[in-house]
Order: sequence, then structure tokens, then C-alpha cells
Amino acid sequence: MKSVTWSYGAMLLLLVMLTAGCRKNLIFDDNEQCLSYIHVHFYSKTPCQTDSSYLGKVSNLTLLAFDAQKRLQYISQQENVDMNRDFSVVVPIKQAGKFTFIAWTGLDDDFIVEKLRVGESTQQDLMAHIRENKGVLSDLTGKQVYAGMSQTPVEMADPKEVGTFSKDSYVNLLERTYRIKVITTFETEHKKVVLQRNNIGVELKSPHKGFTPDGKFILGSVGSSSSILRYPGQFDYIRENEFSYTFTTLGIFSGNILTVEYLQDGKRLFMADVLDDILQKRPEINLACTHDLEIKILFKQKPELSFYTASIWLNSWLIHSYKIDLDVE
Repeated sequence: MKSVTWSYGAMLLLLVMLTAGCRKNLIFDDNEQCLSYIHVHFYSKTPCQTDSSYLGKVSNLTLLAFDAQKRLQYISQQENVDMNRDFSVVVPIKQAGKFTFIAWTGLDDDFIVEKLRVGESTQQDLMAHIRENKGVLSDLTGKQVYAGMSQTPVEMADPKEVGTFSKDSYVNLLERTYRIKVITTFETEHKKVVLQRNNIGVELKSPHKGFTPDGKFILGSVGSSSSILRYPGQFDYIRENEFSYTFTTLGIFSGNILTVEYLQDGKRLFMADVLDDILQKRPEINLACTHDLEIKILFKQKPELSFYTASIWLNSWLIHSYKIDLDVE
């Protein structure tokens, strides 16, 4: 058997042939096989963070690539992904152009994502809705939705002209879900009353039901049976005459209306816009950074045994104190 000895020059020639194969057609018979690649990396960094963090294990990940005309060119969908520092998605590129990426994670069967078609759909077609039934949105308890878009387009040359190469892109995934915990406390000064869960009605309603990854929200009337939609709340008994209701929402914006009713006499004790009437009392709360909110409302008893709103706290800060003549009817 003859042994084959590779000279340094022969090895160098082979390496050049491999790296220049697409350009010179030395390796592939069909130039359509010439590809370059963009490695898309993911991180999460709010305006309040100095360092990036990583989402870790997520149930699903969708990545979309758009060209300079904002037309969809590529879709990647994965399940049970560990989005650590070293994780990336490799996107094959066949032609020259500038590419932008949009990604999300956490959208499951409780959402409806508009069907997308490679080569046809554009960024304007990209919408996700919370499923709803007769005006009640799906319960998002325990779920977190993250979405983001690459900030700088990646410019790629034609691999058939310059050969195979790769570049990197980065997508900042930011949370779009919020958890609003509403604590209602009733003080019975004039007559001892033990309230039950069915004595109090707490609701959070919204005219919106969906979003686009660039932060725009969609009116509930789009594909909905109702223009005003209700978020289901998770009830918890804290102690006598003190209850909590936790709502998981998709975004917080004008139109999220919180109401508390005393069902015993059908009276509305409290109504406020979560953003305009409550959160704006604490402008230092940055919703790009804070996704867990606690609203505590104290109700006091009137001599005629009904209740009025006495005080409101937001994340342990007193933001308002009412007198009886300022009662919310």
C-alpha cells in the first residue's frame, strides 16, 4: 500500500479551494448551494440594568428574518430551548441584502399568531392576540411573554460572489407581560361584618388584546366578539376581610380599568385607569423595568354600613387618601 504524503503547499491549496468553493464553483455544482450565515444571539437588558441577562430555559422560541423591504425571508421555530449566553440561531443567507430579526418566546395556545408566509408577509402582518371567549381573555397566570427586534440591520454580500462567510446579530428580548396584584382591605368600624368572596367584585378590563413585537398594541375589536375585554383574576384569601386578586396582563396602557364593587348593595366602591390614575402617581416606576405591581386599597365603613375608598397604596407607597365626600360612586 502506498502512503500519501501531503505537502504544505497541497494542504494550503485544498483549504483555499474549500473556502472559495462557492465563488469559483470548485466545490458545488449548483451555485444555489452557496450560503452565508448570520448567527443571531439573544439577551435581555432593560433600561434599568447595567448588565445583560439571559432567559434560560423557555418552552418555545420563534425567530423571523426580514429583508430591507421588511418582507419575511426566514422562520425558525424551536421548543424547549435553553437560551443561555452561548445559545444562538444560525440563519442561512442565500442572497445579498440587509436583514433585521424579530423574535419572541412564551406565545402558546392561549394566543393566536397571524399566519406568516415566507416571501409574502411583511412586518405589518406580524400580530399576536390573546384568545378570548365571550369577552373574557385567556388566563395568563404563570406565563411570561418576551419579544424584541434587532436594532442594527446586518448587511450581507452575495455568497455566490464572495464565498461563504458569517456575521452576528443581537436581539434584546424584553418582557411584555405584567402581574398586577390588587389587595382589598375592609375595615368595619361601626358594625362587625365578615365579608365573603362573593360579596366583593374586582375586575380589570381592557380595550386591547394583542401586540406586535415592536410594542404596538391591538384593539380588542380586531377579531373579537367584544370591544372591552376582561382579564381573569386569581383570588386569594389573606385574612378576615382582606383579599387579593392577581391579574396577568399583556402590556399596561390607558384603558386598563380597575373596578371594585360591593355586591351586597351593588355599589361601585372604586374605579380607576391603572396607568392614568394610579401609576402616574409614581412616575419613577419605569414599566420597561418593573413588571410586578401591587395595588392595595383600603375601604372603610360608613355609619350606614356601606363602604368608601379611604386609601390607595402602589408598591407600598401611599398615593392617595380619600375623605368621605370624595367617595367614588
